[in-house]
Amino acid sequence: MRIINNVYLKDMHKVTKVTMPIFMKQKSGVIINTSSSVGLYVNFGLANYSAAKSATIGFTRTLPHKSIKNGIRVNCIASNDGTQLTATVFPQEIVDLLKPEYVAPFVGFLCHNSCPDSGKIFQIGSCWAGQVCRQSAGGHIFVPDETYTPESIRDKCAQLLTSSGDFNKVVVGNIMRVLNVKIGETSNVEKKITARNQNATIDVEAARKHVFQPKNFAFTERDVMLYAFGISASHKDITIVYELSPKSHTFPTFPVLAKFFCGVNYGKFLPKFNSMMLLHGEEFVQIHSPIPTSGNFVCTSQVVDIADKGKASAVTMRLSMKDQSGKLIADVESTTFIRGIGGFSKVPGYNQPSPPVRSPIAVANASPPKNTDQDVVY
Repeated sequence: MRIINNVYLKDMHKVTKVTMPIFMKQKSGVIINTSSSVGLYVNFGLANYSAAKSATIGFTRTLPHKSIKNGIRVNCIASNDGTQLTATVFPQEIVDLLKPEYVAPFVGFLCHNSCPDSGKIFQIGSCWAGQVCRQSAGGHIFVPDETYTPESIRDKCAQLLTSSGDFNKVVVGNIMRVLNVKIGETSNVEKKITARNQNATIDVEAARKHVFQPKNFAFTERDVMLYAFGISASHKDITIVYELSPKSHTFPTFPVLAKFFCGVNYGKFLPKFNSMMLLHGEEFVQIHSPIPTSGNFVCTSQVVDIADKGKASAVTMRLSMKDQSGKLIADVESTTFIRGIGGFSKVPGYNQPSPPVRSPIAVANASPPKNTDQDVVY
C-alpha cells in the first residue's frame, strides 16, 4: 500500500507542490492529473491502487478552489490505455483502440488556452471522451422533529437511492423552489404541532415525581483544563490550567457540563416540540464537596418545575452529582425556555401543582476580561 501511494499519490503531490509557486508567479499554468477507470469505478483485487486513484480525483476537485484566482487550471483524466497484460487478453481490434494516440489529443486540448475548464474529471480513451460527474438522487426532505428516526429513513430508502434523469436537469432555481415547498410543508407541520400543544395538558406533579435512570459522567484532567480555557482562563491561572501545578484544582462551575452528557428525554413529560424552539435560560450550581480533577460520577436528574408562560413553557431541571460512594458533590439547576408548548394551565382539567421546592438563587452581573491567551488551548 505504501509503495502504491508513493508512486501514484505522493509523487503527484510533490510535483504539484514544486510547480505551484512557479505558476502562481507567472499567473498561469495547467495541471493534468491522471486517475483511471479503477479510481472511478473500482475493480476486484485492486483496493490499494483504486484508493490512490480515487484520492487523485479528490485532490483534483479541491485544488482549483485555491489556484483559480492565479489563473491556474487543474483537471484530471481517467484513461483506458492498453498494457502488456491487456495485449495478451483482449482481441486485436480492442488492443488497437487502447493506444495513447487516442488519449493525447484530449490532453492537448485541456492544456490549451481555449479550454476554460478546471476541477473537472474526464474519462477518455479508444476515441471516446466524456466528463464524469457525481450524481445525486432526488432524495427526501424530512420534517425536523421527533418523526425523523431510523425507521422513517428506512421507509424512504428507495427514494433516497433512486436517481432520476429529470433531477439532473434541475437548476439551482428549481432546487430552491423544491426546498421552499418542503420548508412550507415543514412549517405547516410545526403549526399543527403548536396548535395541538395549545390543547395539550402537562401533569407537572407527575413530572416532578418521575424517576430518571442514573447516568455516569466521567472526566479527566484534560477536560478540566479545557473547560478552564473555555471560560477565559490564561497562563496566569496556573492552578486550573496546568495539571502538574502543586495546587491544581477544578474550577467550581465545572459540574454544569454534566447535563450535556447526562441529559434527559423531555418526551417523558412534555408534548412534542421542535428542538429549535428550545432556548437555554438560567443556570444554578451548588457545590457540596470539592471537585477532583478527574473522576467518574453518578448523575441523577429530576424535574423541579414546569411553568406556563402563555405561548411557551419554562422547564427547570435539577441534576445531582455524586461520587461512587454516594457522597453528594454538586447540584446543578438549569432552566430552558421552550416556545410552542405554553397555555397548558388554561386547558380544562389542569391540576394546579404545589409550589416547587427550589434552591436559593443569587444573581450576579459580571463580564470576563478581554483575554489574548485563547490560543493556549491549542
